[in-house]
Amino acid sequence: KVVVGAAIAANTAWMVYGADLRAERPGEASLPASFQIVEAFFVLFFAAELTLKLWVHRLDFFCNVECAWNIFDMFVVAQSIFDLVAD
Repeated sequence: KVVVGAAIAANTAWMVYGADLRAERPGEASLPASFQIVEAFFVLFFAAELTLKLWVHRLDFFCNVECAWNIFDMFVVAQSIFDLVAD
């Protein structure tokens, strides 16, 4: 949980940095390729974490005490994957 928490904090800082870049460059359509690579790393990391949780917990993933967070997590990861592919 510590590693995932650190990844969430790092991803949040990276998103703030990206918002700052977008604010500085209002006319540009996309961010630099290096930014997109790091963003893809975060998406892959969280997708792998979700996949491992699904593999370990199986159907209990949707029925345990943390099921609301798990489902929320699943939607956030799915939206991140969609955004990554759409860019």
